[in-house]
Parts: sequence; C-alpha cells; structure tokens
Amino acid sequence: MASQYAESVRQFAKNVPGDMCNVLDLLSRKERYETRVFYTNSNTAGHGDVCRLTATKLINRVRDDQKQGLRAVCVIENISPAFIEELGTTWRVHPLFFANHAMNPAKDRLWDRVEWKHGDKIEHSLDEYQHLNGIFEYYDTKISIPDLTNLSKNYCSRYIFKDDPWPVNSNIRISYCRPLPELYLFLVDPPIDGHRAFHVGNDVQAQIILRFPYSTNRGGLLLPSLRAKRMCVPMDALKNAFDHQWQIDLLFSEPGLFPRIPLLYMLSSSLWETNLRGLHADIQDISFNRIRKPNLKISDDLHDLRRELSTMMDTMTETQRFAPDPVAIFFNELREQNRTLKGNLNMRLTPIEIHDQLLGRAGQLHIFFMETLQLLMNTIAIRDSQENLKQTRQSVLLTRLAAIYLPLSLTTAVFGMNLSEMTGSGPAVWVFVVTLVIMILVTAAILRSEGFYNRFSELFHQPASKPSEQR
Repeated sequence: MASQYAESVRQFAKNVPGDMCNVLDLLSRKERYETRVFYTNSNTAGHGDVCRLTATKLINRVRDDQKQGLRAVCVIENISPAFIEELGTTWRVHPLFFANHAMNPAKDRLWDRVEWKHGDKIEHSLDEYQHLNGIFEYYDTKISIPDLTNLSKNYCSRYIFKDDPWPVNSNIRISYCRPLPELYLFLVDPPIDGHRAFHVGNDVQAQIILRFPYSTNRGGLLLPSLRAKRMCVPMDALKNAFDHQWQIDLLFSEPGLFPRIPLLYMLSSSLWETNLRGLHADIQDISFNRIRKPNLKISDDLHDLRRELSTMMDTMTETQRFAPDPVAIFFNELREQNRTLKGNLNMRLTPIEIHDQLLGRAGQLHIFFMETLQLLMNTIAIRDSQENLKQTRQSVLLTRLAAIYLPLSLTTAVFGMNLSEMTGSGPAVWVFVVTLVIMILVTAAILRSEGFYNRFSELFHQPASKPSEQR
C-alpha cells in the first residue's frame, strides 16, 4: 500500500511538476536522518514526550485513541519517506500536503508580510491544510554558509543565504492538517545541527532568532526559544503548547482546521508564559535562598537575569503592539461561541489577553527584581560590617597584647642585665620589683579605662562596647 501511495504521488507530479518536484526528491532520499515524533492526547496531556517512533507504531496508537474518542495531536520533526508513504496511505492524506511542506516559497518573498482576514472559509474544512513560513536570523556568528548547509540534517531542502547588510537567513516551514476528525498532524523542520559550533567573541552571545511575517510590523512575529535552548525549535514550541489540555481543547474548538495565524499567537503566548514562569522561579531562588550567602556568582547571575527580563519585556511589548486586530476578534468570538471553554478558569483569557497579562506580570517581576538587587546590596553591606567589626576586635586584642608586651619586655631586659658589672652602686633589686608592679598597674588601668575604648573606636569608626558591658 505504501508503494502505491508513492506511485500515486509520482503520477500526480506529472500534472503539477512545480509543486511535486520537491516531494519527489524527498521520496527518493535514503533513510539517513533522524525523525522524531511527539504524540499526545486529551488523556496524556502534560505527559507526552519526544521520541523515535516507527510509522507503524504511531498508526496503531492513533487507531486505539480514535476508537476511544480521544483528541490527539501528532508532531513529526523531519518526516522521512517511510513516514510519508505509510501515513499518507493509512490516513489518506492528500499528496499536496506533503508536496507543499517540502517546497520553498520564492527567496525574495520570504519576508513579505502575510495578512489574514477573519472568516476566511478556506481554513474551515477538514480537507484543507495550512503552512507557516518562518525565517531564522543568525546574529554574531562567524560560521560560513557552506558549513551551515553541511550541518543541516533536513530531508526537505531549505534556503541558507546572506544578503548584505543583513545576517545569515534560513527558512523553515510548519505544516499541519486534520486527517481525522479527532487528530491534528503537524510537520516541522529540524533545527540546524551543530549550532553550538557558532564562533562567538568574548562577552558576546550569539543570537539565533526565529520570526514569522504574520504581524503588522515589517520584522514579523518573534517566536521565542525556551530558556534552556539557544534557538527556537518548532518541535519544542508545539510540545510546550500541547502539553496543556486547554490548548488541545482550543485547537479542536473549530469545526474545521484551526487558522494558522491565531495558532501562531497561541504558540507565542504559551512559550512566553513558560519562560516567564522559569525566570520568576530563578529570581525567587536568589532572593529567598542564595542571597543569604552572597558572592560574585550571584551578582553575575542577577545581571544575566536582568538582561533576560528586559529583553523579554521588550519583545512581548512588540508582540502585543503589532498583533493583527482580526486575531483578537477571532479569539473573542471563539470564546463566546464555545461555552465549554468558559468552564475552565485558564480559558477565560485568550492568547492575546494572555500576552497582555504576561506583560503586566513581567513588570511586577521587574519591581521584585530591583528589590532583590537592593536586598543583595544590603546583605553585602551587613556582611562587610560584620567583617570590619571582627577585624576591629582582632585589632583591640592585638593592642592589648602590645600594651602588656612592651612593659614586660622592658622589665625583662632590665632583669637580664649582669648587675655585678654595672658601674657605681646601681639600683637595688627592690627598685626593679617596684617598677614592674607600677607598670603592671598602669597598664591594667589603661586597658580598663573607658577613654581607651572610646578613642580606639573613633580611630576605626566602629562602636565599641564598654568594659562593663562585656562582662
């Protein structure tokens, strides 16, 4: 059956060569790259994982879930020829879905802004499919375009180019369809392998930014990466969203295919919420735990977190400002039409409203961060004061020892003289004894006097306790 589907694709390509030439090239490639699968349903939301599944095992899991009436989402990264043939045959996916996923838009049209009018009927049918075109920008990297091309492990060929004075660009595509009433199938490109090899100068962090030209500004919507990642991976973005039950419900709330631009803003709000939650946890950990023993590492970490928070607030402000009005209208109408969504507290906010709420929470976190920074400075000042007081006490002890040592050393030196060799009658022995007693009494009086402590305290600018208070 799989070979029959591949043959039907080839026959179809004869009539539409412009669309099918890329998929024919894809089908002819050997199975040499890794294909990863993320699969979750309405029962396992939050427990799904990215793994390597064969097409047969995936089909069997979907069949079992469909029998139970479970809603499911399947994301395939770097789909292989075997997956195309088996899934296309079993689920009767139109060959054009895979063809359009494999093809590239014109290079000079990648940054063209795409508008979406709410109410377009093309996306309200189960037989349709949609694609999202994104562009990676590689800032502060010295790696060459041929090296990037060699590092790519994608079955689908994509552009990698540089137009001066702009940074290196590479395009990706996210495609999705609804082959079964209770199943969404997403196809995504893998990230360029070896991104750690990017050469970066001292104190300069390489920036790899993913944008989609579907907002009202020229630069497009920036889809953030997860905090633990160096670049935004489409597989991670979809997994992060559909690990939450309410977002699966939102995806299936439409009778047909969910529109692509609202989907993009749903992914954006989910990523920002995850990142803000993690950033808040890190700042809290410093504020409540690590700050008790301040050091230079904590100071460096706070500066990094401050930069991350500032960048996050700027980007979320940009996302909020340039969100298309039809997207907000779509979500508001969808919330009113689907009464079941109102029962969930989290669903009372649309993705656009979530962006607004996250921006407010980020502002509150910035205030908390500044309080943490001030607390760190106060903690360091207190510890420095304690250290200075400790040094002062050690100096007092040293002064006491010196006050005792000097008269004793003088007296000892006198007693060490050879009296028989002294000229004249010389002093009697009792003179030395009386002198020693007098010096001891005078030294003790000085050490116990209040004026001694006050003068010593003024010298070191530290308050000294009275002798009576030390008892």
